[in-house]
Amino acid sequence: MRVAIDLRLFEILSESRDCLTANSLAKQSGAEELLVIHILRVLSAIGFVREIGPQNFVATPISRAMTNHSLQAMVRTVSDNTAIVLQQFPNYLRETGYKCPTDALQCPLQWTFKTNLNYYDWLAAHPEQEKDLALSMKIQTKATSI
Repeated sequence: MRVAIDLRLFEILSESRDCLTANSLAKQSGAEELLVIHILRVLSAIGFVREIGPQNFVATPISRAMTNHSLQAMVRTVSDNTAIVLQQFPNYLRETGYKCPTDALQCPLQWTFKTNLNYYDWLAAHPEQEKDLALSMKIQTKATSI
């Protein structure tokens, strides 16, 4: 999903009324055709796009939903921040002797990103990620008000 967002594949597919070939998607996104095929086949397997013939793809309702900027920001936030910290969590615990953190400035986030800043100060130092978090919160607010 993260790479498909970067390549605008959801937008390109959603803007077309016809199916698009992998070749066409590669040209429009600027990515290598084989990479586009691999990405879209994975996304097709989980319903994010539909492959209607060999290397011919169409948007699905989920593809169209993925054009929402707040949803894209949420995917970027999870991919670029949350998942990285979670992936490093076992290493953090191993290195700290499997003890619960007692200092709010010596937690998995600080260990992973090699910083002494709290999360919000760290975000302020990374404006693109701060913007993504703020934008992703809009979709969370909408989801909880339904």
